[in-house]
Amino acid sequence: MGRTLGIFVVVTNCTPQQGYDDMAKIFKGLSISGLWGCFDEFNRIKLEVLSVVATQVQYIKQAKQEGVSEMVFPDKDLSLITFNPVVGYFITMNPG
Repeated sequence: MGRTLGIFVVVTNCTPQQGYDDMAKIFKGLSISGLWGCFDEFNRIKLEVLSVVATQVQYIKQAKQEGVSEMVFPDKDLSLITFNPVVGYFITMNPG
């Protein structure tokens, strides 16, 4: 019986059609599961959505720093979730 090494990375190709609810579902899922997320072409997301996403990222960052096992996730329901501190997120941006 061998051990599994590594962490799954979920890649999201960002589009201007993505809303903050879509992003909340992704960040919430990553936070519960402890998976990593790569957000490709993050610069394509509309500015008003990015401002909400910044709040979501801040909540995750704070939960990681505090070492909590549960957190209130800033979605439309303010859900209390089980938090997995292994969660990570990475962003790529393409100029122009």
